[in-house]
Amino acid sequence: MKKLLLLALAMGAYGADGAKAQAQANLPVSGIYQKLTLGVDPSQEFVTGFYEDIYEPPNLASSECRFYIYGKKSGDKYSVTAWLPGEKKSKATSGQLTFYTANPNYPSVLLKLDTLSRDCLQLNPKLTKGEGALLDKSKGGSWTEVRIVQNPKSQYFQVPDPVAPTRGSAKRGTVLTVTARQAGWAQVQSDQKPKGWIPAADLYPRTPEEAPEPAGTVAAEAPKAVPSQKTPAPAISAKQPTPAAASASPATSSLPASSESKSSLLKRLQSLNAEALDMALQVLKDPSDRASLADKRVGMEKELNALLSRLNQVDPAAYGLESSGIFETFLDLQYVKQDQQVLSLRLKARMRDLSK
Repeated sequence: MKKLLLLALAMGAYGADGAKAQAQANLPVSGIYQKLTLGVDPSQEFVTGFYEDIYEPPNLASSECRFYIYGKKSGDKYSVTAWLPGEKKSKATSGQLTFYTANPNYPSVLLKLDTLSRDCLQLNPKLTKGEGALLDKSKGGSWTEVRIVQNPKSQYFQVPDPVAPTRGSAKRGTVLTVTARQAGWAQVQSDQKPKGWIPAADLYPRTPEEAPEPAGTVAAEAPKAVPSQKTPAPAISAKQPTPAAASASPATSSLPASSESKSSLLKRLQSLNAEALDMALQVLKDPSDRASLADKRVGMEKELNALLSRLNQVDPAAYGLESSGIFETFLDLQYVKQDQQVLSLRLKARMRDLSK
């Protein structure tokens, strides 16, 4: 009886996916897709996410469906591995994830796994049947990864330095969204609220086969310390779809990987960085300017993505080194778009100066 009740509730909650599956493929963006919190790497080459669905009927045992996913891009889809960190490797399963949209304002993801736990089968059987489960996006996000705390207790630090003041702690199993990276450190938030910096070694690997990340090192007194060369620059908020990293024009892609081209790219990135701050300060002074700056902001976001894609082709190391500054640029552009909880460090500092 319990199984029939849960199955009926699950089918009603997720509706008929058949009609929705006629949607077109969509650009990957971070956000919350019903029960799935999903992070998209700026290069769009991989995704991470955490699915959680809990049903607690009165006077009956609860059902819980939880799993973490990591997916690599394969054509217009992502080949994913799903597992619950801390469980046996043998319980991991594979599957596919695709981004869809029937309306640009309402993007969705289509998720299908090869096998499911008993509770997951009860709560959302479509995850492993037919075309899969179509999950509509309910909230956007500016994060680039979703990770889970592995240590029994992990500290949040104000800056990426083990001797820096702490800002609280997280217990094992806490789901965090990553908004920036530096060597051995991740800037994280929980429930879309900034938390601070956490050693990357305190996080579960993204797959059962992946080796743990190296321990964090002492940083240079501020979050703008040199980031890991393996870290891609953060992406624009999920509410503004970004062009794929591989969408650079043939003319751009054919440019030689020379120091001259890298120099010009870095110079333009620095210029955009300054322009973004100027725009944010203009909106801070007069929020009504948002409307008049909308077209310019969209153009800057598109150019920023194209420049990052090109820089990654020319010099991946330089691409990583620019990530901290570029993240500030993206945050300022998002502030121009609308007020948000996560602000750039430089805009926060200017707000404090104005409040004195």
